[in-house]
Amino acid sequence: MRTRRIAALLVFLAVPSLLLSQQSPTKKDELPHPKSLEEFQSAAKKVLDAEHVPGAGIALVSNGQVLWCGGIGKADLSQNRDITCDTEFRVGSVSKTFVSLALLKLEEEGRINLQSRLQDVAPEVPVKNPWESTNPVRITNLLEHTAGFDDMALREVYNTRDSPNISILQVLQQFPNPQNVRWRPSTRFAYSNPDYGIAGYLVEKVSGQPWTSYVRSNILTPLEISTGDFDLTPQNRALLAQGYQRPDGKPPRR
Repeated sequence: MRTRRIAALLVFLAVPSLLLSQQSPTKKDELPHPKSLEEFQSAAKKVLDAEHVPGAGIALVSNGQVLWCGGIGKADLSQNRDITCDTEFRVGSVSKTFVSLALLKLEEEGRINLQSRLQDVAPEVPVKNPWESTNPVRITNLLEHTAGFDDMALREVYNTRDSPNISILQVLQQFPNPQNVRWRPSTRFAYSNPDYGIAGYLVEKVSGQPWTSYVRSNILTPLEISTGDFDLTPQNRALLAQGYQRPDGKPPRR
């Protein structure tokens, strides 16, 4: 059976008020409970309108069963295209979950050890670590965001000079500064996208195939996830929701 992609999930929960006294909450303290799908859709639309969000993909799931899958608002304002259950959204950092699973799968197969030193497995990756002799960067540090790396520079994120097919290793070599370790690895947590850029490269080096291909064949296919992808293709481009800046000029919320 075709597994439907859940692009986003909005859940309205009635959370009991935490009261210091023993008094019962009054009516005005109670949160609204949508009693029908129509009421839920209306409540969700009010939230989107208040936050100036063009649209959202929504799935209601109970006990593993999809009760309703659809959307509210527009996927593309210029084309007046509605969001549906088939609308695809930019995967963003959700991809980190699948990169982690890929490395765990490779370790399960005995093809990599997550406790290995990064420089032993991939010496071609530029890393400057003043504490390498006592606190080396290990593969597990990449997954934990404890390697001490900085985050990406804007010119790396918005790189319009190179081909979209540039390899991960080329990106890491062209932009080595984030891999300058700022403190002893394993001692601090600091969110860093280059951690997972390197992790994705390790999946490719060990498996001998693009990380997207490895994830697709070893994780997505066994889970019967047949829609959605990590690569932008002519097929999924038509299904994508467009991104928009907020009307107040601030960056869009993630």
